[in-house]
Amino acid sequence: MAYAFHKIYNPNWQKRCEECKAGALGCVACKKELFALMEPELAAFNARRKTFENDKAQLTKIVNEGKEKARANASATLTKVKKVMRIIK
Repeated sequence: MAYAFHKIYNPNWQKRCEECKAGALGCVACKKELFALMEPELAAFNARRKTFENDKAQLTKIVNEGKEKARANASATLTKVKKVMRIIK
């Protein structure tokens, strides 16, 4: 699992993979390094979350806009599927 996150956050993920396979670095040290790489992005995420936590109206607006986009996408996809299945013309 940690390896998948290394691929995302660690620019030297291939070296990390080789070190892991060779047993050159322990799991605790590996995960500490991974957390250090992830921490800035997690801090930014938590800061954004706090802004939405304090502005429920904005959060509701974003969720509703996303819901409408998803509904339109699903409707278009369902129409294509029905046409392919020759349920509708």
